[in-house]
Order: sequence, then C-alpha cells, then structure tokens
Amino acid sequence: MWSIGIIATGVVIFFYWGLLLSFGAGMLAALKKSGIAEAHATFLLVDVTASSNAAGIGIGWTSQAVWLVIPAIIIILAFLLGSRLWRIASSIPHTRTSA
Repeated sequence: MWSIGIIATGVVIFFYWGLLLSFGAGMLAALKKSGIAEAHATFLLVDVTASSNAAGIGIGWTSQAVWLVIPAIIIILAFLLGSRLWRIASSIPHTRTSA
C-alpha cells in the first residue's frame, strides 16, 4: 500500500504548490491594479515577494529553511496518512445486510 502513500503525497504537494503559485499570482494582480512596483507577504510561514514593472514581472519566496521544511512536513504527513489509510479502513467494522 506504499503506492497509495506516494499518490497521496503527489496530490497534496501539487495542491500546496498550486496554492503558493496562486497566492503569488494574486499578489501580481494586486500590484498591477494598484501600480505599486513590489509587495511582500507571508504564505504558511514562507515570505513571498512579487514585483511588477516595465521590465517584467516576478515571484519569489524566501524564509531561510522554512520554504523547504513546510513542504517536507506536508509530504511526510500525506505519505503516512495515505499509506496507512487502508489500516484505518480495515479496522472499521463492516455490517452486511441481506435481503
């Protein structure tokens, strides 16, 4: 059942990165509307920077090692829950009804 853990991990980390990139894209949209050149915000302890000027646009994130630790925690939890989900499901008593 390790494969279920790997699939769960892939789905969850894909969702996390999608949220982080959506957050950055939202920051870029706000910059474009307001006319400000650069903005800083925090997403799940990760410092996100968005910039927009005549030369182009950019999104970046920094937070020392936190930007690696948060996804690592998410990966570990998703893998453990996904790979052990069958044990939880098998411990639930099943009731059969006959007609």
